[in-house]
Amino acid sequence: MQLAENLISIEQAWTDLTESQSSNIETLKQGRKGTGDYTKALNSLTKTVKKVFGGAEKVTEKFVESHLEDIEKMAKGDEEALERVEDALISDILGQDYNIKVKVDLDKDGIDDAVGDVIDSFNDLEVTLGGVT
Repeated sequence: MQLAENLISIEQAWTDLTESQSSNIETLKQGRKGTGDYTKALNSLTKTVKKVFGGAEKVTEKFVESHLEDIEKMAKGDEEALERVEDALISDILGQDYNIKVKVDLDKDGIDDAVGDVIDSFNDLEVTLGGVT
């Protein structure tokens, strides 16, 4: 039941992004930071984008401001923009540019095995958004 509710919430957020957020995007593009309209638009758009990505905590106001151009294109149906926003979100979640630093005490074979396991886990990663994989 919870999964169905989450999927419905994501679908509603996607509809909100594609149909209702254009005025907020325009307000943010004007760049009048600190005004009430800017703050309200940023807060609304951030909540919607966060819901589109299943409540991902890394979707912050700063994230939305940094990726506004692609979020606007994504809202208009640009799949490449969606991929760029997803990649940026994954990068923020996993660490800058997927660089994960771990101190290990392994010989060369052990390191090769560990790197292979990490690559396999990334290859198995599947991201779904509103029923689209």
